Amino acid sequence: RGALAGLTEATRSDGDVPERLNAFAQALEASGGSADVIEEAYRRALAVQPAKADIWVNYGRFLESRGRMEEARLIYTQALEQQPWLPAASYNLGTVQAREGDLDAARSSLLIAVQLEPRNPRAWGNLGAVYGQLGKPDSARFAFEQAVLIAPGSSVALGNLGAYHVNVGNYQRAIPYLERATDLDPAFADALANRAVAHLQMGERATARLYARRALEAQPGHPVAGQVLAAAN
Repeated sequence: RGALAGLTEATRSDGDVPERLNAFAQALEASGGSADVIEEAYRRALAVQPAKADIWVNYGRFLESRGRMEEARLIYTQALEQQPWLPAASYNLGTVQAREGDLDAARSSLLIAVQLEPRNPRAWGNLGAVYGQLGKPDSARFAFEQAVLIAPGSSVALGNLGAYHVNVGNYQRAIPYLERATDLDPAFADALANRAVAHLQMGERATARLYARRALEAQPGHPVAGQVLAAAN
């Protein structure tokens, strides 16, 4: 009832309705409020002002968080129709396209995102992951390296570059990146598991077991860590 009352208040015509509805929806999302009321707020805001690309993006993020990927994709596309130069729209569209397996489309969207916002490490990281899935390791490495150059203190960026080197067999080169990633985030299960893989492949079975166990402590049932632990025993 309180959320509905807030929605009613946000729709009072005072010349700033879309912004108030958008802010209301975001605040309700942050507090774990009613999904139905959140969606209604976004819909009302866009009905009043359909040219507000940032509201389209926020609505798309909401749909994405609810697992409604196809709808989110359509909403991000609508945001780009309103404002083609909005980096968040291209980035989020590319992320959804990658999750859906539409890798060529994801690459195109993420390339636009990094052109519009070249210092976005997440966009570079996602682009690197897409290139990896497309079988383009050199392009993947470049994208992952860009993310680390932009955000050298990001455990995710470091972990991605380390994982790339593990995947292509550069185990010695992977270790420094994975070490920095796990120093920054000691519970980073994927980075710990990749450290375990690298050490196992270099014949360092005891060290591999150590990091496999740490990965399993951080994420019980981690498949890669479990496989490494079994192989290293």
